[in-house]
Amino acid sequence: WIFARHLQWAVVVWLPLSWALTSRFEGVWMYTVGYVGDALAVALVIVWMMRAPASPFGRFLNWRPMVHIGLISYSLYLYQQLFLTRHN
Repeated sequence: WIFARHLQWAVVVWLPLSWALTSRFEGVWMYTVGYVGDALAVALVIVWMMRAPASPFGRFLNWRPMVHIGLISYSLYLYQQLFLTRHN
């Protein structure tokens, strides 16, 4: 419980810190730990919001327009692969 409770705040601190380090060290930071750390942080934020749907961010993600965007996003991704390429 303690680990999960403090882990969410570590994510909140990680993202701005990573953005600041990226602007300072650019590729050195991103290619060593930045991409992996950012991906894990975003995944943990998504899990955090799924586990706390009553929080302000959870309510935002469960808001009807956001749910609709989430449902159509994959089909939009597939259509862009077909029609928005250099070869067409």
